[in-house]
Amino acid sequence: MPQSQVQWKLQVPCPNTFPTIQEYKERSDRRIALLHDVVSIGSTIFIKDIQQSHRYFTGPARYTPLTNNVTIQGIDGKYLKVVGDGLEFTDQTYDPNAKFSVEAATGGNILIGANGKYVRMYDTPNFDIKCNALNSTDGVILGTVFVGDGLVNFTITEQGSLSQQTVFLSSLAGTKSYSQSLRANVFEDVTCRFTITNVYVPLSNNVTIQGIDGKYLRVVGDGLEFTDQAYDPNAKFSVAAVTGGNILIGANGKYVRMYDTPNFDIKCDAMNSTDGVILGTLFIGDGLANLTITKQGSLSDETVFLSSLAGTTSYSKSLRSSVFEDITCRFTIANV
Repeated sequence: MPQSQVQWKLQVPCPNTFPTIQEYKERSDRRIALLHDVVSIGSTIFIKDIQQSHRYFTGPARYTPLTNNVTIQGIDGKYLKVVGDGLEFTDQTYDPNAKFSVEAATGGNILIGANGKYVRMYDTPNFDIKCNALNSTDGVILGTVFVGDGLVNFTITEQGSLSQQTVFLSSLAGTKSYSQSLRANVFEDVTCRFTITNVYVPLSNNVTIQGIDGKYLRVVGDGLEFTDQAYDPNAKFSVAAVTGGNILIGANGKYVRMYDTPNFDIKCDAMNSTDGVILGTLFIGDGLANLTITKQGSLSDETVFLSSLAGTTSYSKSLRSSVFEDITCRFTIANV
């Protein structure tokens, strides 16, 4: 097939008008013959579609990776929620039980429910899934396959008794004796397709801050630096609420401060909160936030944005602040 007839799938159902399972199945069945190619990029799998299949869908598509804090919805819009130590797709109303934290693991990710426990799989005929593991060792590792239309499959491979087999997390209820469980399907179908949405984490209590490349903000001596994607205690910041925003306290016990330099350099060397820089939080979509600084130092009425770029050389291990918001000013916040 000529390349001109194939393009990435870029559209999804309108998020405010969820189809029923049957409507989606009929719609999906019409598309099966149109699926042309499967493309793997690293550990992520995409499906290519013939252009004509777009007539079944409306609205822009955006794929959300399984990172930080997320909600998961079935194609009927129902949220996956923790119910006791179980899991269930209940209704289309969000509440805190629908929020899951994500822990990266070799081969995928492990989900942590609102009850503080890990999602696990049992070796039953239905491969029942619950949320009752006390540690990540017993957690089930989920792979993520992007299947088009903004939807994903969650796969489970070579775990428990699966050997080299892969099964798919389903929204269907599991075995009765494992009440409030979900089943995993041997064959992918419409019940195995989900949307992922990021949940915004406020700047409060104890947090980590990552750039869009996944690198953690860390205290290095009395400085600050976005280093690598491996968490360690130097990446943990305590948050002190103040009028107009929050002040960060680093792992060295000192406060994050701003210097009145051309780059508005940021370090972590203030001995008290009076010298700390007050950060505003602006949520900008896709689970990302800007950290803003307004009317402090020589800023007058100006607002600048904390950036992941290195600051002035003479303020070694500092970060700069940017007058204009750009990709280096976008961060994910996670509770620790």
